[in-house]
Amino acid sequence: MASDTRPRSLSSAATRNALATVAYRSSSLLVGLMLTPFVLHRIGAELYGIVVAASSAYEHLSLLRGGIGSALRRFVTVHHHGGRSDEADRFYAAGFWWSALFRTAILIMALALAAPLAHFLHAPAPHLADSIAGIALVFVAAVLSDTSAVLEVPVYATGRVAFLSIFWASLQWLRLGFTVLGFYLLMPRLAVFGGAAVATEITSLVVLVLFAERARVVRSAIPRPALGTPAIRRELFSYGGLAILFQASIVLYLSTDQILIGRFFGPGAVAHYSMGTRWYPVIFGFIVAAISSLTPLFTSMDARGESERSRDAVRRVVAVACVIAVPTCLAPCVVGDRFLAAWVGNEYRDSSRYLIAMLAPLVLEAAAAPLWMALQARGRIGLVTGIQVPVAVGNVALSLVLGLGLHMGPLGFALGNTAALIVKNVILLAWLVRWPDPGVPGPAAVARPLALALLGGLPGLAALFLARPLYLHGLPFVMIAGAIGGALALAGSGVATLGPTGVRSLIGMARRAVGASS
Repeated sequence: MASDTRPRSLSSAATRNALATVAYRSSSLLVGLMLTPFVLHRIGAELYGIVVAASSAYEHLSLLRGGIGSALRRFVTVHHHGGRSDEADRFYAAGFWWSALFRTAILIMALALAAPLAHFLHAPAPHLADSIAGIALVFVAAVLSDTSAVLEVPVYATGRVAFLSIFWASLQWLRLGFTVLGFYLLMPRLAVFGGAAVATEITSLVVLVLFAERARVVRSAIPRPALGTPAIRRELFSYGGLAILFQASIVLYLSTDQILIGRFFGPGAVAHYSMGTRWYPVIFGFIVAAISSLTPLFTSMDARGESERSRDAVRRVVAVACVIAVPTCLAPCVVGDRFLAAWVGNEYRDSSRYLIAMLAPLVLEAAAAPLWMALQARGRIGLVTGIQVPVAVGNVALSLVLGLGLHMGPLGFALGNTAALIVKNVILLAWLVRWPDPGVPGPAAVARPLALALLGGLPGLAALFLARPLYLHGLPFVMIAGAIGGALALAGSGVATLGPTGVRSLIGMARRAVGASS
């Protein structure tokens, strides 16, 4: 075990992690741009909607994991950076085997639900058997993916997770290859799509075992069977229970929407809804996943009692998040209808309504994301859950009222998400005014940089809107126009928020991080 677990340079490690995460998300975006129309136009909107709804259904089943993965990330990281390697090993072993038991139970239930779910979603009769097989294989792949999430904990605990992002990016391309190959060698079927996902996840398990062993955080990536002492179990399940409530609040957004839309409006409506709303997790991943990659670094500061350092670091991350969020969230809103029409067909152009409803409030979500991240890193998951869960439940209720009661259809579900994204962040900022945290800055750290970023990015976004007649034809024209408009908005946001010196400093940090990693 390494004796000095403190990162030599927090800013360097943080920058490498964030850049690698952005690279991974960029790769995922490219894979999605190719894979989605490939699969959609070969199996049709009805079957594609079943795939989306089945994935959402598994998100609900995954709540039975007990939150062990989140608890492991917290406790293994804290004990590792606190120099308590034996405790890190004991927590990992107990969490590994408890999560294995939960995953086994989830897999049994998931396979039993495959046929009822196909009927619930009104799968077309000629494709019922294929739908059941495809749903079952999607569930198997998801359980394998959950296993991979546990195996990556030893690497996560080191705080140097950049190469994990590179690995996940490579895996996306592997899945694309397996899917295309399967469709051409066999036939376009849901079962083939699910089989490609299973093959991809099996590959990830093998590689992650090697990564976990090389991290040298725990003695073995696959530890001997152990369920932990009563104290360890109490810590795991106490934190894990709160983590499950937090995860439930996330599931109650898009995942629940897609299942309800599938039930009330049919799987075809799910496909249309997902064409617009799928960009929320993609864009969210660009910004918030990069911020979340910093969590182990902030957890290590918490373990060493460096509250003031954490507070200052969060302020800097908030400013950068605001700069990135404005063009990344709002430029797609301007070109969304043109992009969808050119990407998957003109019949999906109206899906841009869902895109705008989800991405516009994401600007605030991204700006406040460093605060949520810092609270979780400091173990304040009770506060995070206490805000997120009631808002998420209210989101489902409001979505049903708007979508069914007021006859707004799927748009009502999207607007329910809009309201929830705004409300939960307003509550967080109000809470920090009333009960400040020593390691987390207050609302002013979000309000000022967000306002500056919006003002600085507005000219670039306006230019992108006025230039709409120039990118009428073809996906490449839309994407180039969006990239240029987004770059202009990014430059304006950066200068307005960070100033020329701050922009140069940020670029210099990125260059040094890339140079160090190479």
